[in-house]
Amino acid sequence: SIADIIRLLLAIAKAKGQPMPAEAKATLFSEAANMLGPMLHSLSTAEIIKVCLAIGNSSGTKDLMESAAAEAERRLGDMPAPQLLLLTQSLASLGGGHASMRRIVDCWLGMLDPRRGSAPAPLSADQVVKLGSILAPLLGNLSGEAALRCLTVIGTTLYEQAVKLSLASREKAQQLFSDPLGFGRWIEHERLLNRLRDTRYLESALAAQAASEQSRDGSGRAASSEADGARHSASRDELGAAKRGQEPTCIGNADPAPAAKRPELSLASLLRGAGSMGSSVSEASRQRRSRSRSREGRYSLHSLMHGR
Repeated sequence: SIADIIRLLLAIAKAKGQPMPAEAKATLFSEAANMLGPMLHSLSTAEIIKVCLAIGNSSGTKDLMESAAAEAERRLGDMPAPQLLLLTQSLASLGGGHASMRRIVDCWLGMLDPRRGSAPAPLSADQVVKLGSILAPLLGNLSGEAALRCLTVIGTTLYEQAVKLSLASREKAQQLFSDPLGFGRWIEHERLLNRLRDTRYLESALAAQAASEQSRDGSGRAASSEADGARHSASRDELGAAKRGQEPTCIGNADPAPAAKRPELSLASLLRGAGSMGSSVSEASRQRRSRSRSREGRYSLHSLMHGR
């Protein structure tokens, strides 16, 4: 199946130890390319990325790589940034002069544009460094405008997010922007390098960030305490209502029934009720006695007639 072919290609690409003979590998990859090529449109984006990562710049797979890049281009609008990062890495062997790679770079420039306003960052600070390391070898083959925009967008993003970088990413960023043939061509690269090396700034920024998070946590706990207090108060109200014989509701205690609708529970009413009940009982007793006498009369008449 297609999935088995992709797994086989990935296994060969990641194999350790003695490598497969170049001729045998080229033959295998060429046959795989002939099988996968017509099926690219039916593959998921994740599968296309796996294919590209597996074949890389292997001999006999250039046509498959270009076809996969063309298919991926049609999906750029719906591709999340982390997945686009993997796609960029998998197609980097095409070079910055390839039309598909240039369109992917343009997609990144629009996604990371500092003028996007308050929209959430599509990549973390460490992922931006990863993207910079992928694009660095391509800068020389991009158009002059695209290369300049890459330098500015990546550099500005890292300057703003320097405090969020891990130690490894900070060191990698320093290497990238110290290269005079790569990102070191950015006009503001020295300012970025100074910030990346300024441990006092990073420490103070981290302390401010921690204080801000602690303040938010404190506000959250206070709000939670208020909510707990409200819940405890509601519970006490419901308990009081139960003791008074009222039915608790979702909005508080049930209002007592209006005086006009409540039953009268006075001694006089009880006596009247008892009197009426007594009258009813007496009337029922008289009716039973009357029926009994009637039955007795019938029985006597019957017996007399029978006697006749």
